Amino acid sequence: DSCSGESCCALTGPDDVCGNPTKEIGTISTVTHSDLNSNGCCESTTEESCSLNPITPRTCTPTCEGTCQADGTCEVVCPANTYGKDCTPCGSGAISNSGDSVCTCDTANGFKGTWVANASNPEENGCTSGNTCTSNANCKANEYCSASNAGKEPPAGTCQLISSVNPQYANGYTYSVRGMAFWQVQNWCTAQGLKPVSRAYLGCPDAKYNDTCNTPTAEAVKSLSSSLEIWLDSDFEVYYNAYRLGYNYLINYTAQPQVGAAVCYQ
Repeated sequence: DSCSGESCCALTGPDDVCGNPTKEIGTISTVTHSDLNSNGCCESTTEESCSLNPITPRTCTPTCEGTCQADGTCEVVCPANTYGKDCTPCGSGAISNSGDSVCTCDTANGFKGTWVANASNPEENGCTSGNTCTSNANCKANEYCSASNAGKEPPAGTCQLISSVNPQYANGYTYSVRGMAFWQVQNWCTAQGLKPVSRAYLGCPDAKYNDTCNTPTAEAVKSLSSSLEIWLDSDFEVYYNAYRLGYNYLINYTAQPQVGAAVCYQ
């Protein structure tokens, strides 16, 4: 009935000859568990453990999408360019810092107006494009920077709707046969998450002015536009030229204005 110098751990063993359960001698210790609470945070609980039959501490991984506080609550800190406790997107043309409850129009990138919360359609947020742009970053998600020259650096232009040049779709390509300048084509494709066709894509990476390019890929691309040459890439670093694909040869221009068709691929 007594444990000399030790605590008793009342573990039921085999009955003795009198029909009484036996007890074994061991040391009681405290085990600390880490358990998940209803807020998705880990809290400590304790339990006694006997050295004859030790308990393995439980561990947990927080599911709180924020920061767990000392009182066990979960404080959600939304990332930049979102707002409110639900981390709703600000919408294109608007910005916020991490944890902000409101957004503002991105004036540094040419957006103006007064931002309004619109969870059902973040793009209708009161922020409008400025009159000028130097890249797609200055325009809204459904726009592209319609800059018009073919020089080495993208020039200033105006934000235009991607749909304004009547996009067409065929054989995996997105294209437009509305006349556009070189940078308009580059920005139009990029704004849709696509790539403009290039000499390398056509299989003629080293082709220059008046060289032929009649690979199967080039033939497929040329079939999309019968009225305009198709803008390709440029040799700005060396020649300051932007190339277009004609009937079966390359054309380059440095003068302005020059227009061509746009063909984009994934």
